This record gives sequence, structure tokens and C-alpha cells, in this order.
Amino acid sequence: MTEGCTSLRVAMVAPPYYDIVHDYTLAGPLTGADRRAPTVVTMHGPLDGEPGEYHRQFGKNVSLVAISESQRSQAPDLNWIRTVYNGIRVSDHPFRTRRSTAPSSADRFPWRPQPVC
Repeated sequence: MTEGCTSLRVAMVAPPYYDIVHDYTLAGPLTGADRRAPTVVTMHGPLDGEPGEYHRQFGKNVSLVAISESQRSQAPDLNWIRTVYNGIRVSDHPFRTRRSTAPSSADRFPWRPQPVC
């Protein structure tokens, strides 16, 4: 399934079914201005060069969440609404040579994603 297809589907079903759209795709912010539900994008990479210019064009139509103050400082003019730190304490997750048999968090959900296009 393509990123654009997923974003198109979200844009079509967003109002009135969703209060907010949290989009991780590159194509999703392109439809943010056409939604009644606000669009939030969590940034997971550097924002210098093309990535910063890309997100700068959306102005206030797309709200951005940073993963660090350092990331925010790369492009302070973007429409930041929050910083949510994604760091983990490495000592809580020791390296293992064998795979765990415990279910992953995705295994706990009773549903499975379905193709939308």
C-alpha cells in the first residue's frame, strides 16, 4: 500500500469520525489543510535542508511534535506544539542473543491493519 493512498483514505474519512489525525507519512501533511480534524506529525529526523523546507510550507495547517529540544532548535520557525522525548534507558533493555518468546505489543491487539486502497 502506498503512502499517498493511505493519506488519501485518512483525508476522506477524517471528518467527522476523528478528533485528530496523527500522520507519520510524507504525503499526509499535503491533505492537512483540507481536513476539519487537525493534523499532527511527529518528526523523527533532522530538519535541515529539504525536510525542513517541506514541512515549512504547511504553516499552521499541520502541527509538529519534536522528539528533542535539539531537533526543535534546527528549525525553530516551524509550527511546533510539543516535544515528546523518545529516549529510553538502555539499561532497561539489555541486548539478547536469543529472541524473546513474549508477545510483542502488536500481538496484543485483536485487530490487524487492513488495506484501504
